Amino acid sequence: MPVWHEKTRQARRAGKLVVIGLIQEQHADRCRLFAQWKGFDWPILHDPINRLGPRAVPIVVAVDEAGNVVDASLSTDELASFLQRAPAKAAASIPSEISEGRIVDQQAKTSGRAIDWILAGDRQLLWGRTGKESEAINRYQKAVELDQDSAPGWFRLGAAFRARFDSPQSRRDDFANAVAAWERALEIDPNHYIYRRRIQQYGPRLSKPYPFYDWIDQARREIEARGDKPVTLRTEPVGAEIAEPSPTVQASVSNPSPPDPQGRISRDRQGLVQVDVVVVPGKVDVGDAVRVHLHFQPTTGAHWNNEVEPPKVWIETPKGWQVESPLLELPQPLEPESSEPRVVDFEVRTAEPAAKNTVIHAYTFDVFCEEEGGQCHYRRQDIDIPIRVNP
Repeated sequence: MPVWHEKTRQARRAGKLVVIGLIQEQHADRCRLFAQWKGFDWPILHDPINRLGPRAVPIVVAVDEAGNVVDASLSTDELASFLQRAPAKAAASIPSEISEGRIVDQQAKTSGRAIDWILAGDRQLLWGRTGKESEAINRYQKAVELDQDSAPGWFRLGAAFRARFDSPQSRRDDFANAVAAWERALEIDPNHYIYRRRIQQYGPRLSKPYPFYDWIDQARREIEARGDKPVTLRTEPVGAEIAEPSPTVQASVSNPSPPDPQGRISRDRQGLVQVDVVVVPGKVDVGDAVRVHLHFQPTTGAHWNNEVEPPKVWIETPKGWQVESPLLELPQPLEPESSEPRVVDFEVRTAEPAAKNTVIHAYTFDVFCEEEGGQCHYRRQDIDIPIRVNP
């Protein structure tokens, strides 16, 4: 799109051309930040569910004044001839697909077709009010129940689960359910570029074509240098999303010792911090790598004590398996107390011998407190990380 930004600038300013962007990206705010950074001055539509249906990007579609598609793969060399075309006759108006939710739902119930439940889910996720992710999930689930081989249905279901995971209505297993749905979509349609890229966004460096969001820090610096305020991101990209591709697991040069080898640190029996585990991809061959995502969320009333050392994670891998570092540290804000979710992810490479279902054992040790003014505790939490390996 930066090339088209320069190539079309004069025609757009002269009123001869209107440009509209459409991006297949899970996070709308990251789209806005990129557009702000590059100075795009045209509207960009957000399509997290691949509603348009391209199997690869980028594509440029040329549409004339009457709404006719003139070229579905326009190149920059063909732009001048497209602009010099004779004016087209006005076309008949096209009815809008954005009907009321109850009408779309009734049509899906009446027809009993998966495609109608998919359209009902689209209506909730794309054109519904904020907080409609759960309604969209329900409709997409009905679609894949009716057609278990609907790759678009599974992909949309994954996008809806991830959207809810990033929202205030986040539920346990939303991220894991998103990954499972995306993997099912790719299993059905293994040549689909969009499906594969969505999984690679959260997957190991071994399978990454490029770092997905390594541009964000540079974008913010350059926007601030212009005197502007960068678009605020609701979910910051971390770990897998900014990691460089690598053919190997980069092991740490240090050789730390386990912090609690005899298991003497008291366990979190009160459940003050909830830990969720997501492994991407969900199943691998021996010798392949996975990315493990650990999400930590204090339960109601509990909070982190940030005036002491940051929380840490110790990882125990089977013999022969590789991990970037067995000891990881969670990021910690400057304020003395906080209750935000925290995320850490790391890469593991499998090796022989590997059971069909291998469990990596890990544990955290951190300081967290009960309700305001309550006791603070130094506690350990044991975590089981299941890795599914193809026989």
